[in-house]
Amino acid sequence: MSDEIKNAANDLYDALKALEGTTGLRVYRDIAGPGAAIQPPAVVLSAPRFAWQTGCVGAPTDARWLVYVIAAAGERALEVLWGYLPAVAEAIDSVPSAAVIQADPGAYQASSAELPCYEIQVDVGL
Repeated sequence: MSDEIKNAANDLYDALKALEGTTGLRVYRDIAGPGAAIQPPAVVLSAPRFAWQTGCVGAPTDARWLVYVIAAAGERALEVLWGYLPAVAEAIDSVPSAAVIQADPGAYQASSAELPCYEIQVDVGL
């Protein structure tokens, strides 16, 4: 179980990390959780939620990661986020086992403030 989860997490992180050179987004793993110090524009890969299909015991069959696309607060924050969403979704979709489900607007609690974000739901079959 842990190898599949670890591999999926690493594949997602690597795909997102590749955006740093092309978009200027900083990519973080959600090690410290909400409230951690991040510097926007940024992408945060959260810890996954797991699910088991009916009748399956033992290892989970599916995982859902939340990927936060975060901008600095300001008048153009939504426009900035909209500009990053296609590249982030494309990077996620480059991972064969991953699928972007939806993106919801929200606020990410960083160490110093709530920052505007989109929360992208990513499903991965394990």
